[in-house]
Amino acid sequence: MRPTRRGVGVLVVALAAVAMGARYGQAGLNAVAGPLLVALLAAAVQVRLAGTPTVERDPPRRGFPDDRRQVELTVEGSGIATLTDRLPEGVAGTASARRSLPTTVTYDLTYERRGEHRLGPVDVVLTDVLGLVRRSATVEAVDDVLVYPPVYRMGGPDAFARTLAPEPEDRQAFDRLREYVPGDSLRDVHWKSSAKRDELTRQGVRRPPERRRGPRRRRGDAGHRRRDGGGRRDGGDGGPRQRHRRRTGRPRRDRPPLDSATPTGPDSSRCSP
Repeated sequence: MRPTRRGVGVLVVALAAVAMGARYGQAGLNAVAGPLLVALLAAAVQVRLAGTPTVERDPPRRGFPDDRRQVELTVEGSGIATLTDRLPEGVAGTASARRSLPTTVTYDLTYERRGEHRLGPVDVVLTDVLGLVRRSATVEAVDDVLVYPPVYRMGGPDAFARTLAPEPEDRQAFDRLREYVPGDSLRDVHWKSSAKRDELTRQGVRRPPERRRGPRRRRGDAGHRRRDGGGRRDGGDGGPRQRHRRRTGRPRRDRPPLDSATPTGPDSSRCSP
C-alpha cells in the first residue's frame, strides 16, 4: 500500500502548512494541515479494510483466427478498483477498466493465432474514494481458450468426389512438391510439408513405367509342353525310350531287377534256391 500522486501532493501540502505555522507562529495553518492528514489516514484505513476482491471469468467459446468473442468478469468486493486481465500473445483486446466494486466488466477479445491460449491472471489496483492511497493485488483467475487453425477453401464438390473415388496410381511414391491449387484432389495434399510451410502443398505422384508385354502362347502351340497319360511332354524330346530308339533304330529293353536275375557260370548252382 502506498500513496498515489494525489496523495503525495496532499501530504506535501499538509507538512508544509505545519512547518510554516510552527516557524512563523501562524496557528491558522493547522486548520489546513489537519483535514489533509485526516483524509490520508481515512484513505489508508479504507483500502486496508477493503481486502482483496474475487474475480470470476466467463470463458469465451472456441473459434478460428479473426473471430471475436466477448469475455465477462464478475468482481466482488468494495472500493474502487482498476482491473486488468492479462492476455497472451495470439489474442488481442482492451482488457482494462476502472469500476466501483462490486461490478461486472465486459470486453471484446479477438483471436489472432491458432493454439491454446491462457487468459489471466487479473491484476487489481484498489484505491479509496478520494484516490489518495492505492494497493495492488493479483487474483489467480485463469482460463484456457482454444483457437482452431485457419480454414482454406480446397475446391468445390468435385474435389471431394475425386477424394472418395478410387485411383489406380501408387499414392506412396512421389517425386516433387508444389503449391496446392483449388480443384486438386485432397489425396495429393502433403500434410506434413503443409504444416511446416503454413501453406497447402501438393505432392506430385510418380507414375510407374509401362510394361511391354510379348505375345501370349496358346495351349496348341508347339513350344508349349504338356504331360499326357504316358508321361510324354508335347513339343519335347520325349522320354529315354524314344531317344534310344531314334539313335539306334530299335526299341530299348529295360534291365530286369537284381532279385529276379538268373545267375550263370560255374557258381550258379550255389546261388540257386
